[in-house]
Amino acid sequence: MASWSSGGSDEIPGDLNQDGKLDSTDLQLLRNLLEQNEAMPGLFDQLPPALMARLDVNGDGQIDYNDVIELCQTILKQESSLPQDVTDKFASLRNKVRSQTE
Repeated sequence: MASWSSGGSDEIPGDLNQDGKLDSTDLQLLRNLLEQNEAMPGLFDQLPPALMARLDVNGDGQIDYNDVIELCQTILKQESSLPQDVTDKFASLRNKVRSQTE
């Protein structure tokens, strides 16, 4: 798993590896953390506030699959073409969020 730091005032929401850009690596890190939090509830309580701020991509105060959707939409706006596996993951996540909210 890639690493990230928890400092800096120029942080970009969703830039989990802090490389200054939003990309599929950030998306995968966010998905992994959400899945880990589902397996180990309370994981997010142990994370530094700066990292939590980067995880809350849509700024609603919650870390959930809506943040994944927001990050996907932002990445899609930035890149004209994404690999098929990223597009497939987005569709899968969108369906998961829809099923959880029904």
